[in-house]
Amino acid sequence: MRGFTLIEVLITVAIITAVSAAGYVAFSKFKGSQAVELTMNEITAVIKDVQKRAVTQQDGKQWGLRFTNSTSTTHSYQVWSGPSYASGTISRTYYLGRGTLFGNPADDLNVDEIFSAISGKLLETRVISLINRRKDGVVGDIILTSRGAITTRKESGLVGYWHFDESTATTTYDASGFANAGTLTNGPAWQSASNCKAGTCLSFDGTNDYVNVIDSASLDITGAITVSAWVYADSYPSTYPTVVAKGNSASAWELDVKNDGTIEWEGFIGGTQRICNGGSFNLNQWVYIVLLMESVSTTAP
Repeated sequence: MRGFTLIEVLITVAIITAVSAAGYVAFSKFKGSQAVELTMNEITAVIKDVQKRAVTQQDGKQWGLRFTNSTSTTHSYQVWSGPSYASGTISRTYYLGRGTLFGNPADDLNVDEIFSAISGKLLETRVISLINRRKDGVVGDIILTSRGAITTRKESGLVGYWHFDESTATTTYDASGFANAGTLTNGPAWQSASNCKAGTCLSFDGTNDYVNVIDSASLDITGAITVSAWVYADSYPSTYPTVVAKGNSASAWELDVKNDGTIEWEGFIGGTQRICNGGSFNLNQWVYIVLLMESVSTTAP
């Protein structure tokens, strides 16, 4: 009968350790994703309850919620009644658990949502985003529309997610959890919610306004990638303004709008420059642009 050598035992132990570590990582990711989903569902239930209170005019008052992202305390959301949060009465405070955080509102910001009496509608459309402390790209969105509809969605693999909801200052924060914040450059103008698709947004002059995100390892993607954006234009440009780009035209990729309204992608795949034209861009309405790439090379030929 043959026994085991010390080397064989060590190799076996190493394999078991590697498999155990891989299993732990997979379970941890699953647990983080589940935490986001469960917390998202709990918050949604509270929101719907507050909306019901507004519709029935419970206690003869107006009802709303405040969502608070604090870097010094636990993230929370509060149910309140009255003419406003400042002059109203807080009914209950909930604290985020299960290792979840708000991705939107951004750091040290808060958002108030007020439901109209009887109709249950909101003054604006807003997206509340949740992430987990692993900050691994799992994001849960609660979408509150101005019509009063409340829906949810969960995404995974996000490395950049900019709501443009800050409404002031020169920084826009990344709700994906990867901290890829953007800096407003050359004066993009903040717009009120009435001019935006959801929350607040930015207006660009089509000449030299842009938001700059510093390169990071999380953004250096060479595999499949999806890029999307809501865009509103009131005229076709005389040049080819960029909607979103990675690097510069000689080393990465960019998504442009041509002067005839055609959407164009230009970049490098496998070291070869490629140009691809998409559909036309409609004016004076919000358009959702989605770019799908199977692979990306960040090295020019």
